[in-house]
Amino acid sequence: MSDLELEQLTLDTLHGRRLRVQGCFVENLAGQELRVCSAEALPVVESVLRETVEPAISRAAANETTFLGLMDLLAAYLLIAARSDPRRAVQFLGAASEPLMVKSLRSMGTSFSRKGDVYVFGVAPPPEFRAFVQKATASASDAIRSIAERVEGHVTWAS
Repeated sequence: MSDLELEQLTLDTLHGRRLRVQGCFVENLAGQELRVCSAEALPVVESVLRETVEPAISRAAANETTFLGLMDLLAAYLLIAARSDPRRAVQFLGAASEPLMVKSLRSMGTSFSRKGDVYVFGVAPPPEFRAFVQKATASASDAIRSIAERVEGHVTWAS
């Protein structure tokens, strides 16, 4: 997939442009497609998060939903990074603004949840993500610390 196609897929995911509604369930089809991409998608997603998402969510009220597909985009990013380059994601998210870090941690809690013995998206969280969450539990930011503590207790970390 070309960088241009990856950027379009990333923006479609972020803006919820390809949704399927079944009863009360809504699926972000672009997000599902992005989740299975390879590591080549990481710099493209990072660029959109840095250039489009961060400025918007930094200006938005804390609980305002700025982008319909933001959690889907973050889940895709985390899942791709978990499979291919977790250190890159930790470095990127460690430099993120507080609002983006909070949303990323929240997404980590759902992206690596389990149903029985199986991770919902079929990907276990790498040790680098656990170390990132543990470090965030000592953050000076109440918002980051609070969500990191919840994520640390919610995710079943691979041994």
